[in-house]
Amino acid sequence: MTKKELEQQCRSFQISSRQLANTLHKIRDSIEKIEQEAKEHGGELAPMEAMRHEKLYQLYNKTYEEIAETLAVFP
Repeated sequence: MTKKELEQQCRSFQISSRQLANTLHKIRDSIEKIEQEAKEHGGELAPMEAMRHEKLYQLYNKTYEEIAETLAVFP
C-alpha cells in the first residue's frame, strides 16, 4: 500500500466517522426530546412515541456496540 492510498483510506474513515457522529447526535437529541416531553406529561408517552423512543434507543446502543467491535479490530 502506498502512502497516498493510506492517506485516502484515513480520509474516507474520517468522513464516514463524522457522518456517523452527526447521525448519533441527531438520534440522541430525538431520544432526549421524547424523554423531555414525557416528563412534561407526567411520565406518559403516546404509544407511537414510546415505540419510537424504544427503536431509537436500541439503534443508538447497537451502533455504539458496533463501533466498539470495529475499534477492537485495530492494532
